[in-house]
Amino acid sequence: MLMSTVIQSIQQQVSQWMVRACPLVCAGVASLCLGNSAALGAERVVLKYGPVSRSVPVEDLVEFVETGEESPIIGFILDVSNADPEQIRELLTYNIGVNVLFVDRVFYSLPGEYVLFELGFLFSTRSGKANIQALRSAITLSASDDGQISLLEFLQNYPTEGLYVDGQRVQRVANDAIAFVERIGVRLELPIAIVKDFLSSIVCDCEEFESP
Repeated sequence: MLMSTVIQSIQQQVSQWMVRACPLVCAGVASLCLGNSAALGAERVVLKYGPVSRSVPVEDLVEFVETGEESPIIGFILDVSNADPEQIRELLTYNIGVNVLFVDRVFYSLPGEYVLFELGFLFSTRSGKANIQALRSAITLSASDDGQISLLEFLQNYPTEGLYVDGQRVQRVANDAIAFVERIGVRLELPIAIVKDFLSSIVCDCEEFESP
């Protein structure tokens, strides 16, 4: 009974995080069809959509959050996806309160490792190996500082050179997460309708985009 409650709590937290974080990820996915990017910094998020990928330096995201200044790649992504910069900044810094001891205990349990295993299909290392360890480390490090986790903190604490995001899988999970949140009636600061409209407006049709 206790383990079932823990799993439900994890699912709810992950679903809320995915609903808020996926617009940023999907905004990047919308630009993937535009071709390969130039060499970027070592700490980066690599957005994959099928055989195509595009890198976004984490330091660019930090600068964007702190100052609102858009690097060329972030500006390009925002233009292509028609995203609201302030909304994306809010999504990057939205905090989920967690207890680091709870996180450590849960994610070293069998159900917790299963959750990390599933998340590893969305967020992975370059080799696709040690995903559970990398995800657990990023989540634990983020929570250990102030008992909160944001998407930006997660990216900053991910322990490998790059975090690889499967855009196609993220979009599918985003839809499932939205449906889950609607079913349990969770109230969000950003209306679900806005997130739905955003997701539907940036579904990538590679033939519709051209490189700038």
